[in-house]
Amino acid sequence: DDAFVWEPARDRLGALGPAAFPALLRALERESVAVREAIVGILADAPDADEAVRTGVARAARSDPEAGVRAVAVPAVRKLAG
Repeated sequence: DDAFVWEPARDRLGALGPAAFPALLRALERESVAVREAIVGILADAPDADEAVRTGVARAARSDPEAGVRAVAVPAVRKLAG
């Protein structure tokens, strides 16, 4: 199951903090739906999210081709806005 494999990776990526942001933002543009949804969650939970993160998540909320990713990204934008 993807979730079983993805959860430990999510924890490790989240622990990297800002060092992981550029790679996560690139992946947000080209990975599978499930991965993009998980990336939005990682970025939304980042306490040190910067403007690039907020912009990338907002872009996903507005224009990701998959409704599921947009649905996850909209509340993430609100969360990142504080």
